Amino acid sequence: MLTLLLSFTGYLLPWDQLSIWAVTVGSNMARATPFLGHEGPGHELMGVNPIYDARAFLFGGGEIGPHTLLRFYILHCIFFPLITSLLLAVHFWRIRRDGFSGPPL
Repeated sequence: MLTLLLSFTGYLLPWDQLSIWAVTVGSNMARATPFLGHEGPGHELMGVNPIYDARAFLFGGGEIGPHTLLRFYILHCIFFPLITSLLLAVHFWRIRRDGFSGPPL
């Protein structure tokens, strides 16, 4: 999942026409996210509307602009690599602590 998020956030960083339209299409899927998107099931329970939903959170507003580029840059270069590094460190620590789960030799 983190690899997909890194790829998605990095796609906008060239800031050309192809990347803007690709992120527009990809982020339109956030509208249908259950409970977080205003077109998804359960949006009434969370009080989500078109102004405050998952897509608006990703964009930093209603449309793609400088705030969107800054958000995707911070997510791509700082947030997701830190989360990935933390999870990899826990993973390698558990391998060293518990050993491999292969067949006995």
